[in-house]
Amino acid sequence: MRKSVISAAILAGLLTLKAGSGAAVQVAYAAPSLSETDPAGLEEAARNLFPNPKRYGEAVKLFLKAAELRAPADPMRVSDLVMASRLSFYRGDAEKARALMERAADEALTYGDVVTAAQTYLDAAFLAQEAKDRESVKRLAKRAEQLSNSPLLAADQRANIRRRVPPGV
Repeated sequence: MRKSVISAAILAGLLTLKAGSGAAVQVAYAAPSLSETDPAGLEEAARNLFPNPKRYGEAVKLFLKAAELRAPADPMRVSDLVMASRLSFYRGDAEKARALMERAADEALTYGDVVTAAQTYLDAAFLAQEAKDRESVKRLAKRAEQLSNSPLLAADQRANIRRRVPPGV
């Protein structure tokens, strides 16, 4: 798809060549535009920004837009929110990262993915700890611990979640 977009842009540029008698040749190049309605394209564009940490803010926005475009029960929606959270943390905004991770956990739980919800609540608890938000640490860890009691979990999944719950929660 990327090659076809680039080819189309080059063709458009070639079609706009203007040559006059003795005048210089001008080339108009139209940069390929990012579709605002294609979540996979937005995710790819966000991943292309990974090598440049100064552009993580743009990547966060792209992942959030992609999440909004996906159906509510689509697991990629949760993945997009998790990536936006991680990039927010890497940018130094632990509170925003916590809020996005908690949102991802809430959405996973809403659509029945108990394992992802519990693991993501624990990730959000870690981010809350980084943001020095003790209340949220306890609340989120407690939520994960409660989910570890779900009959939908296998014994090893339950054990993995409980191992990650901070002591004293």
